[in-house]
Amino acid sequence: MDKKQFETLLQNTTNELNVLKQIDYDGLDEHIADLETLFAEFKAGGDELLSNNEKLQIGIVGQVKAGKSSFLNSLFFEGENILPRASTPMTAGLTVLEYSEDNYFEIEYFTKDEWSIFERQNSAYEKIMAEVRQKNIGAPESMIIRQTDQQAGDEKKSAHEMIAACSSNARSKIDSKPDKKDFKSIKELQGILEKYVGANGEYTSVVKSLHIWINDERLQGMRIVDTPGVNDPVVSRENRTRTFLKSSHGVFLLSASSDFMNNGDITFLNNRIGGEGIGTVVILASKFDSALQDVGAGWSISGKEPEDLADVTDELVEDFRRRIRQLSSLIQSDSLRKNLKFDYTSGIGYSIAHKNKYDWDEMEQHVVKRMQQFYPDYFSNDDDLNQSFDGLANIEDIREKYVEQHFLTRKDEIIKEKISGYFDANIEDIKKKLNDENEYFDSYKQQLEASTVEEIERQKVEQQNLFNNLNDEFKRIIEDCKRELQSKITAMYNEISFADIDSIPEEKVSTTITYEGVLWGHNSSKFTISSIDGNKLKNTLNENLKSFLKKWYDGWKDKVNKTKAEMADKLCDCITEFDKNNVNSSFDDKYYRKLIDRVLSELKSFDKINLNDLKNKFEETILRISEIQIDLNVSKAYNCQEEMVGNIVSDMLREVKKDISSQILSLRKNAVSEARSSVNSQMNGVTGVLDNLKGDFIGKLKADGDKQLAKLEKDLEDKAVVLKKVCSIIDELKKLRALYC
Repeated sequence: MDKKQFETLLQNTTNELNVLKQIDYDGLDEHIADLETLFAEFKAGGDELLSNNEKLQIGIVGQVKAGKSSFLNSLFFEGENILPRASTPMTAGLTVLEYSEDNYFEIEYFTKDEWSIFERQNSAYEKIMAEVRQKNIGAPESMIIRQTDQQAGDEKKSAHEMIAACSSNARSKIDSKPDKKDFKSIKELQGILEKYVGANGEYTSVVKSLHIWINDERLQGMRIVDTPGVNDPVVSRENRTRTFLKSSHGVFLLSASSDFMNNGDITFLNNRIGGEGIGTVVILASKFDSALQDVGAGWSISGKEPEDLADVTDELVEDFRRRIRQLSSLIQSDSLRKNLKFDYTSGIGYSIAHKNKYDWDEMEQHVVKRMQQFYPDYFSNDDDLNQSFDGLANIEDIREKYVEQHFLTRKDEIIKEKISGYFDANIEDIKKKLNDENEYFDSYKQQLEASTVEEIERQKVEQQNLFNNLNDEFKRIIEDCKRELQSKITAMYNEISFADIDSIPEEKVSTTITYEGVLWGHNSSKFTISSIDGNKLKNTLNENLKSFLKKWYDGWKDKVNKTKAEMADKLCDCITEFDKNNVNSSFDDKYYRKLIDRVLSELKSFDKINLNDLKNKFEETILRISEIQIDLNVSKAYNCQEEMVGNIVSDMLREVKKDISSQILSLRKNAVSEARSSVNSQMNGVTGVLDNLKGDFIGKLKADGDKQLAKLEKDLEDKAVVLKKVCSIIDELKKLRALYC
């Protein structure tokens, strides 16, 4: 579809909508508003694509702390921390980079209406915290906060962060016009931006987006969009991100090497990227240096000799490629699966290589020290160090292979494919919406034709009987389902355990041991001894931990969703039974079925349980356990005779393995206890919602039911005229749909 065709389609759509608006029918405004919102989004995306069809839009996506800002700093700002690193979801703003002959940036703030939503969410968060305190009097503050965060969910938690961080100066910016500021140099830009989007910036909490125009020829023909984390809890900012993704031609998806392509990344690929017609996704294993450090730490623990950096890099890259191949069956879009590309990068590596070593920050100094320890041949002098870190950053290759060769050289083809995909997908969505609207008015027309004023009067009585009769039944169903869920969760406590390991893994290592001389003094010789294979132990325990937490996560989600579905079925059966006993009624119960689903959607925020804090905590414990080794410097090893070395070391190994086994047992018990505590907190939240539903459900149902019958009764007063209007609405909806066929 070209621009002229698009404009014609929009004009015809506007004309038909205007005809629809002329129909004087009570309640039609709500339906028209929904349609106008849909068409407005369609227009905005189409205008963006067709108006900027000479400019490629590339999105940078990934979870918070995946290294998105560091990647962009390397790609366009020579590794300087121009775009501040986000430390929480609240500080993960949306940033757009674009070419301009003049250097300037624009800050967009949240509106008054958007901020009022955050204030309501914060009030809800504080109410939950007060309830948690009341139930856990005397509990540590850390436990109060953890339970509150679990019950409140990410949206309320993030709103609480934003409100708490909002100073009076920041508050004055809410609902104000965007700030536009010039800058002369990158250094000047860096100093200014920290104030607006830094983790501790004065105005960070109220900034919705940042748009930078910069005189950098590498940006010509492109727009780069750095998005918040893939699960941005700030809805208004998330909507803006979604709009940008709709018009993006490709994305770089950054996934931290330490937890490469986890469930969050796969979900984002399927739910957000796969449905937006994005042609190419480049998956980058970010923070690649951290994976290399993990390997090196494993050697250090086990006493192994360091391996060649190039060989380790190749092995890791192949591991990541294998991971992507294994996950390919989970990617729903065939097109997306075929067009995935892979590479690796290290933002901190690029920064180290391109800065004076006297300007390295504390983290950069730490990384340099670790890499020199594990891979000394590649970091022995300044030249080798810079070259090695530059290679790990891989920025020049990424720029050449993907930005220049793949995107820019194929720009016209990519833009054409994107435009075609965008219109195909959105037109299908519009047709579905128009079909739904047609079905609604067709159903209402049939109901109107089959009803009389006398029947409505009867139905009012019948409906009142329905609510009176079902009030106790609904309460009973909700209470039964609540107890059933509690029973299922209690049963789950006995079903899920943290798997033990068959044995503490060992490995043969060569090490120097000092022992008594034959005549006098001491000798030192190389011995091959059995030692703890710390790396294998760590990997095994981490896999067991991951499996353990996944069982809790999947088990909780499955039981909550099944309970919700069973509850909906039972509540709907009550209404169906009512219909059977009213054979002369033209009353349509579909509305109430939908209402039940809507009301039960209040449980949606509880269908997932956040176990990330537990994962991080026990991974630290596992690392500590895996680092336990024989201390060969203790006196009984030092002062033994040569022929006794083997026996002494074996005894020491046996004692160390006992200690490790004891600590693993403690780890398993603590993991079970804390997982149950997290589930209990989530169960308390669900219980609260269900208890509220018992009191409110029938009231909500009655209010909407009365409204539905009152509307029918009013329309029946002038049945012929209203039917004519409804038929006109149906005809216009069909004409609208015909425009998109």
